Amino acid sequence: MALKTYNPTSPGRRALVLVDRSELHKGRPEKSLTEGLTKSGGRGQGGRVAVRFRGGGAKTLYRKIDFKRRKWDMVGTVERLEYDPNRTAFIALVTYEDGEKTYIIAPQRLKAGDTIVAGEKVDVKPGNAMPLRSMPVGTIIHNIEMKPGKGAQLARSAGAYAQLVGRDQGYANAALTGLRDVARRYPNTPYATDAMVKIDMVNDQLAGKEMNIGRYYQRANQPLAALNRYKAVIANPDFQRTSHTAEALYRLVEVNLQLGLKEEATRNGAVLGYNYPGSPWYAEAYALLTENGQRPETAPEARRESWLQRIIPG
Repeated sequence: MALKTYNPTSPGRRALVLVDRSELHKGRPEKSLTEGLTKSGGRGQGGRVAVRFRGGGAKTLYRKIDFKRRKWDMVGTVERLEYDPNRTAFIALVTYEDGEKTYIIAPQRLKAGDTIVAGEKVDVKPGNAMPLRSMPVGTIIHNIEMKPGKGAQLARSAGAYAQLVGRDQGYANAALTGLRDVARRYPNTPYATDAMVKIDMVNDQLAGKEMNIGRYYQRANQPLAALNRYKAVIANPDFQRTSHTAEALYRLVEVNLQLGLKEEATRNGAVLGYNYPGSPWYAEAYALLTENGQRPETAPEARRESWLQRIIPG
């Protein structure tokens, strides 16, 4: 919203700057998105007066705000901007394609008539919503969830914002250095044992990060970029004992078949079958290679599992 300044007709007006509210809706809020707000009258839980001189006042309505933005890939149109007495930020009434209406926190430069959308990968513009993993570094953001699906808890008030400054693993690498130092300096102690367990946990986290990026590239139809991420998990000796190695080998089979490299896919499948013959990932890779005319030597010991189908991108 624009700021409104005044002529210096008095000392108080000389430096007065207010928010211009001329674009805000002047009527009542959307009735289906409001609920009554009960006043306490200064009484506590036991019904006794805890704060004196509280009582009366105008009736208030609470506007129910959509802090989760879970209507993915559905375009919504901003009908109007409204004042909300329950918060410092303005709110926007949004109507989606299916007719549902919701209130959202109105960011700067959002106007009536604008279209917004929430999804895995959408344009970076005011009003849109997507996961942090999909945002480019440097994006100015607001309305941030602490846990996926819980609803926004950070940067919700007027003027508050955050910026995605980078994706690095500096802290994880620093932790690895410290843990290895403990294991080296204090061998044959409980501290060294605990440090080795934590080293495996950190490596598992770092390998999982590479796998997440690889899956993202695979969903975005960028097989070469995905291939490099999966190879990084296999080539790193520290990652070869993690829980992601079998999946990385399967993804290599999948991507190589997508690129038409059947011999490379068969070689990766053979490595997967030799090291993880009882893994469901090898059962999936065996079936995939068989469907593409390849015949791996080792038969899988596990059966294909239905839950695996749901997490394989494609």
